Amino acid sequence: MLNDYVIAVDEGLLLFVERSIRCEIPDNYQYILSNRISDRLANDIETLIGLSVRGYKNKITPGRIRHIYKRHGEKGIADNSMADIHDIAKIGYIVENYNKIEKGNDTSGEFKNKDGSPSKTVVLQGSLKDEYYYVVEAVPDSARKTLYVTTAYINKNDTIAEAGDAISPNPDVQNGLQSSVSSNIIISRDK
Repeated sequence: MLNDYVIAVDEGLLLFVERSIRCEIPDNYQYILSNRISDRLANDIETLIGLSVRGYKNKITPGRIRHIYKRHGEKGIADNSMADIHDIAKIGYIVENYNKIEKGNDTSGEFKNKDGSPSKTVVLQGSLKDEYYYVVEAVPDSARKTLYVTTAYINKNDTIAEAGDAISPNPDVQNGLQSSVSSNIIISRDK
């Protein structure tokens, strides 16, 4: 995964990131990471939260880019793990090649279900040698049929517990999420 990750910059997303940080893109614009999420991701999400998302798109908004950069960018409030904006432009690669996925404990009030309730979230993890890249996705049950990236960051902690490890959840200081118990985790052995 690491070798492919190094060259996995989405040039269109990189331009979107640059312009979003400079507030040159209206907030109602969205960057399409994928017109149709992979069957693997759709199956994993259905297993974790019980919602069929087959055929959903995957997008990110300028506001979410600014959130990532404000929290994890060069002068990030939480850390500087996304100081290199090329790492933000690799979100799509992680979404397509994640090693683990878990049900998030948070919900997204920004991306709502059709009944107006906050959407559930999932956390994807990609392994990068001695670091882990995390992407949090909102999974709204709505007519738009779209997943939305809510945040992304890199850290050295493997905060997603191994399957079969029923220890209590560990807090993830980066974004307030907590690791879920083992029944809420899917580990890919083929990535």
